[in-house]
Amino acid sequence: RDITNLQTGTNRYDLRTYNQWAYNLKSNTEYYFRGVVQNGKGTGTGDWVKFTTLEE
Repeated sequence: RDITNLQTGTNRYDLRTYNQWAYNLKSNTEYYFRGVVQNGKGTGTGDWVKFTTLEE
């Protein structure tokens, strides 16, 4: 699985998706990420997602 372009699905309020590139990841390392959005109504956060990079 290519994890250089981390993507999430959509949420129940908005049909748009978002993505973020991840650079210089170390091999055989566990990483966590989640989406965070902010607008005039406040801040929302997505669920934490975990992945482990492959060994070289």
